[in-house]
Formats: sequence, C-alpha cells, structure tokens
Amino acid sequence: MSDRGLMLSMSNFGRQRAYGRPFVGVDDAETLDAEETRSMMTSADAEHETTSSLSGSASGSGTAMNLFTERSRGFDDMANKHLHSSDLALMIKSFEKQTDVNFSRTYVLGNPIKDSLPNTIEPKVGFVFLPGSDGPMVNRLEQDNMIDKGPDQRDALWRMNTAETLLSEITVGKDLSMIKHDRTTEVVQSTVRRHRKELLAARDRKYKSELDLIRSDAITLASLNVELFHTLSGQTLDLCATLIEVNVGSLFELIYDYRWIVHNTGLDLQQTKDLLDRMIEYARRFCLNSPILFRMTTRNRIIDATNICYGVDSERSFETHTTSRGIQEIIRMSAAYFNSLDPGTPGMDESTQRLIRPRFLQMLTLLLSLLNDRDVKSMAGFLERTYGIKPARADLELLFCKVIPLTSINSTVFLKALIPAIDEVEPDEIVIRDGCTFEDQKRCWDTFMRSLARRGYLLPGTLDDLGHPQSSWVMKWPDEGVKSSTIFGRLQYHGERMSTFNEIPPGRFSYAPEVTELTVILTNHETYTIHPKDYQHISTLTKGLYSVTRGEEGSVWELEVTEVVMNRAINDGIRILNEAIRRFNAKAGPPQSSRRGSVLIKRRKEPQLFPEVPLASRLTRNEAWLHGTLLAVAYKVDGRNVPKADALRHMTYHYSRLYNLFNHLCESAGRSTALYEQYIGHINRYLSIDREECQREKARSHLSGSPVARAFNPEDPELSTSKVWHGYSVELRRHPRVGQELLHIWAKCDLVQSVNWRIPGTQAAIVLAQIPTMFVVAPLKPVTQEQQGEEVRVGDLVLLVGTYMIIAAPHEHDFSLPCVMMNWLEIQDAVPTENGRATRRGRNMRGPDEVPVTAFI
Repeated sequence: MSDRGLMLSMSNFGRQRAYGRPFVGVDDAETLDAEETRSMMTSADAEHETTSSLSGSASGSGTAMNLFTERSRGFDDMANKHLHSSDLALMIKSFEKQTDVNFSRTYVLGNPIKDSLPNTIEPKVGFVFLPGSDGPMVNRLEQDNMIDKGPDQRDALWRMNTAETLLSEITVGKDLSMIKHDRTTEVVQSTVRRHRKELLAARDRKYKSELDLIRSDAITLASLNVELFHTLSGQTLDLCATLIEVNVGSLFELIYDYRWIVHNTGLDLQQTKDLLDRMIEYARRFCLNSPILFRMTTRNRIIDATNICYGVDSERSFETHTTSRGIQEIIRMSAAYFNSLDPGTPGMDESTQRLIRPRFLQMLTLLLSLLNDRDVKSMAGFLERTYGIKPARADLELLFCKVIPLTSINSTVFLKALIPAIDEVEPDEIVIRDGCTFEDQKRCWDTFMRSLARRGYLLPGTLDDLGHPQSSWVMKWPDEGVKSSTIFGRLQYHGERMSTFNEIPPGRFSYAPEVTELTVILTNHETYTIHPKDYQHISTLTKGLYSVTRGEEGSVWELEVTEVVMNRAINDGIRILNEAIRRFNAKAGPPQSSRRGSVLIKRRKEPQLFPEVPLASRLTRNEAWLHGTLLAVAYKVDGRNVPKADALRHMTYHYSRLYNLFNHLCESAGRSTALYEQYIGHINRYLSIDREECQREKARSHLSGSPVARAFNPEDPELSTSKVWHGYSVELRRHPRVGQELLHIWAKCDLVQSVNWRIPGTQAAIVLAQIPTMFVVAPLKPVTQEQQGEEVRVGDLVLLVGTYMIIAAPHEHDFSLPCVMMNWLEIQDAVPTENGRATRRGRNMRGPDEVPVTAFI
C-alpha cells in the first residue's frame, strides 16, 4: 500500500466513532457486489402474483411455486450476466480530462483482458438506439421523425460497453436456463471479409497476407469505431444492432411463462387458461411500460433491422435481455404445444379450443411482432404449416394492426408509417407528406382500402361508416383522422385457408372512456373494482392514493403507492464532493495578480482543474400497500422500471464512483491532508448510509412488480362465445356494365324474413327466407329505437360474409347490378329454425347453397 493509501486507512480508523464505519477499500467494489447479488436467495413464498393465478388449480402440485422460483432465478441470472469490465482507470481519466475519453479494449472469446494482443482486428460497430420507456420522449422522437439532427453519441464508455454486449448472445435454454453464446469468431470473420473487399477494390496487396494472421478467437474494440446512427442502411459495418428499450420485467415474464406453457404439457385446462390470462396481463403491462414498441412508426424500423436487441438503457450501457433471434427460437419450440390443441388430439375437445387457442395465438402474435424481416423469412414455412398464418411481411403487419394497438401522435404520422409497412406505393399514388390536406389523406385511405380488398381483406363498418355513394364498401376516413390501429380490430380475410387470421381477437390493452368500473384481482388473491383511469398508475406503481372497492362487501379502501428514494445519501455525498472540487479548483487556478499581467509574459503551465461530478440518476423503491399488506414492489431509475439486481448494481456503481473520485481528488491535492480532513467525515457518513441501505435491500424478499394480478376488460366478449363462420371470397375488378372498379363478393345470400330486437339497440334475431337458421346478431355499435328500422328491415338482401352479415338495399336489385352496402352486423350465434325452409321470396334469387356474385359500388 502506498504511503498515501496507508494514511487514508489510518485516518478512517480514527474516525469510526465519529462518522460510522470507514471506507470499504475496494477498487472494484461493483464486481464484488455483483457476486453477492448473484448469490441472493430467491423467495418464492413472497410472490403473490403467480401463486394466486394457479393456487386453485395447482394446489399441492407446486406448479405455481416452481414457476415463480424458476422465473425469478432466471431473471436474476439474466441481470447478472450483464456485468461490465472494471472501468476505474477510465473513470479517473475522464474525471481529469473533462471530455470524452477514447480507448480500446481487447476481448478473448468475449471476455475482456487487461493487455492488448497482437494480430487482433478492430471491427466497425454501429447502433440505432430507440429509447422506449418514456412516453413523452417517444412522442417527441416520433414528431421529429428522429432525423432532424445526428443522434446523441453518448460517451465512449457507454458505446464500448454496449458493443461488448454484442460479442455474445443470451438465450433461454430448453431447461429454462440462461445460456450465453460467444460470437467473437463470427465478428472476426465479418471484419476480415470487409477488409479483403476494401483491399481488392483498392488493388492493394500489401496487407493482404497480414489478414491471414488475424486471430479468430480475439478482437479489439475501439470506441472511435463505435457509432450511433439514425438508420443502418447504407452503412459499412461489421457488427450492428437496433437497440430498443423496453420494460424488461414484463417482457421477461411474458417470454418465460410462454416457455413454461410450451414445456409443461402436464398442465390441465384450468392451469393453462389461468396462466394465459396472466400473460395477457403481462402483455398489457408491457404495452404501458414500453411505448416505443406500440408506436406505428416503430414498425418499419423493426422490419428493416438486421439484428434487434431488446433491453434496458443503464447509465453505463444498453443491456440486452433478448434478441429477435432468441424470440424466434422460442416460437419454433411452441409448435408441438399448439398441435396438441387440435380437437382431434386425445383429451382435447371443442371447449379447449375456444378457451385456449385464441389466448395462445394472441401471445404468439405479440412475440411475432418483435421479429425483424430476416428472422420472419427464415421461419415462413413453419408459420404457414403450423399456425396457418400468411408469412408475407405485409400480411403479418396487418395481423399486428388487428391484434396490437399501435398508435401515432396524429393521423398524418399514422398514414406515413402504416402504408410503407403494409403496401407498396405506386409512383402515381398519393404520398402522405407533412402538412397534407384532409382530402389527400382521404384519397390515400381509399387507395389503401382498395389495395387490401385486392388481397382478400375486408374491413366491416357501421351505417355511419359505410354507404357513401362512391366506394360504398370502404370505411370512411373520419373528419378527425385515424391515429390508432384499433380501427383494424374487425378486419377479416376471405377464404378457408389461413383462417387463423380471423380466429385471433384484438388485444384489449386500454379501456374505452365510457367504462367507469374495472374489476381486478390483486396479488393478495382478492377481487376489487377500480376506476379504469387508475389502472395504469396502479399497475406501474405511480406514487399516490387510489380508491378500491372490495367486490363482496362493497367497502371502499385506500390503496397507497409509496415512493422511497434509495440513493439520496450517495447524491448528498456527491454534493459534498462537488464542494470539495470547487475549493480545489479555486486554489489550483492562477492568482489574480498574474491574470493582469502582460500577454507577452511566458505562459505558466495550465493548472489541473476538475469538473463537477453529475448526480446519480434518481433510484426509487415504490411499494403498493393495502390495509397494511404489502402487495408489490418496483424499482425505478428516473421513473423507468428496472430489475432489482440492476437497482442494486446502480447503487454499487455510484458508491464506487464517489469513493474513488474523492480519493483521487485528495491525491491530486498533494500530500497535505487539509482537503481530506474537512470533507472525509461527511463523505464517509454518506457512503456508510448508502451501503447499509443496499444491504437491507438485498435481504428483502422478491415481490411482484405490480399489485394487479389480472384485470377483466368489460369490453371483451368471452372467447368461448360461439362464432359462426361463413366462407366467402372477394375480388376487386372492373365491372363491364358500370365501367368502374367494383367489389365482387362470392357468398351465401338470402332475404330477411323477420327481425326481432331481443335487446333494443344491441341484439337482434334475424330469420332468413331460404336458410333455415335464426341468426343472433349485434350491430357494431348500439342504435337508437328510431334507427332500428333503418338497420335491418324485412325484405333486405343479406350476404353472409365471415362472421358478419352485409345488409344491402334495395332487395329487388338483380345480382348482375351493383348494390349499395348499408351495414355490417356481427353474427354472435346461429340456431336452426324449427319450421324448415321458408318460402322463396324476391326475384332472381338463387338457392342458398349456390355462390352468387354480387358487385358493390
């Protein structure tokens, strides 16, 4: 130990009684702390969320406890695989220089080494970074289109640590363990190929032989060769990635439970249903906390990305938790489970299909939306054979628009992002630009709807949406425009093949304004009602008081979300450090007399000045309390949710930073102890408080990150409701008589014989003239008593199109003439009538088993 180091240790010892325990003399305290974090015991008994979902159906089997135990251990293991190399020297160097410090680091098989090696190659690395956990920031980036100026390059240490994470890939193994695969050799080969091409183009053979000596197991990353871009297209890079910041807790829970269902075929129907319901809650939470993924503008970035990394942005790097390729492997493994849901499988019945398949397909759709185009193409045949999903990217994007709520800040941005993702724009078509008029948007929408019809897609609408003189079957572009993909919730595809598109219901991740009560199950196993506006704040543990009503007794309780700042002591210590820095800089600067001297006097050596140290990002522990019971705990850095292991590592990093920078400042002040004597007591006291807080947090048990175990959306019809599908086919072609492009529909048709409104304005029973069935239908929106006669009338022409009826008028039109569409009604059920076939009515009517051709303007 140096003389100065010995003096510091002795001074600390002498001040234990006055200021608490002395400094922990650890240069790399973060690494040691990470080892402690890795060894933390996981408490499955403290988790309410998963056990409440399976406790009733898995009592005694240990299914729920095993699920949470494995998931929690996996989450901790994942977080602890993001350990970074020691950067103490870089921390000090940056502190002295006051500017970004460029440096390089050598890796062997993905592991950093202190010394450089000969015959290693330096790759060019590029990122596109999409910060996604802050809603207002996402809105700003979307409005600016992220191209107004060059992206923030962050500091060299952040770029280097992020590039380091790309040298390996973390996946979930078949036994649900975290597996880290080294990619060093792959990156070396890519870099060597680029150099060979460059030498060949330059006709330079001088260094060609040196490339043969390059080591394949080692690589050197230089911060000067790591850069952030708005787009990776057109860039010559050896290693690149699109980094998307998401709520890793919800994503990890979603992926892990998906894997659990796939690999545990012994779960019974109720267990599987409960777990899928819980996954839908995770998906809703994922949507709330990862706004970047649910913006329409993000779709094209995901499609075009070469390598997508999903993770969280820390102060030191972007930490990848999963990739597009990793999610692809999870989807591939789900085929056997999905095939077991077939009704022909022993033990499976029709009710199983209705309960499980739609929920499972919703989760599959959400995972598919995270894949880039390369990974989708590599599994195109698998998706088509296994799931009956059209694998073309445009068709998948339509599926995502139907199932996932994708939003934009306004209708112009929505159209600009929607059309390139789904449709190829012809040179003579309307192109949406900033400041476009309502008529431009309307023409673009009409063109887009016609393009979908050519591919077999129809979008049902209400009386107000449809029936205009031109293109009566096209849903009108509303006056206020469209800025959410929820408009595609009723979209359906024709034909019998690829019918999976029509099976998957839209995901309900938000609630309509008219909904005033929301039923939830909290993590204490009890059922309550809350206001829908409070759901997001409660689910994300936003500080405040929220009223909850207990379902059975109707008593009103207060659910309190508290917030405790965990790193207040370390920031108080940084403020003391900055006061010491200001004092040091004032003494280190030139005296006043020398400043008034002649400029011709020989300049003195520049004094050593230090910048003030920025405060640590605000770290909080948010707790949800109800009637004295702790329901959930979340950790947040500047309002962004982070895993517990990352929160502890955040505390340790700033502890180490304060300790080492203060020691370096005292060293720079010389052998005098004056600076040290004045501030050491305060610094040591704050460090001790911070360490005690960190140790207390380690000892606390793991809890759910949200107090809401499940929310029941009142808008969601039961997935077990009978849905009658009537096959049909559509084609958009020019009509020989009318002379314009019309929509032709091949479907069963009949005339309305009787209409009986069972529930006024919301449900009607319709009996057709020739098809011996009573159809229970519901308008796509409630109608008044005066409007009921306008919706459906006796004698109206009816086409059975998928799960909808098209009501066309007037009924006496021949099928060879164009009809005007009036309304779509959703078929809820179909019951055979007792009196058999009714008398044929109308003229030019064909039998119900024949397929007529009807043309719509």
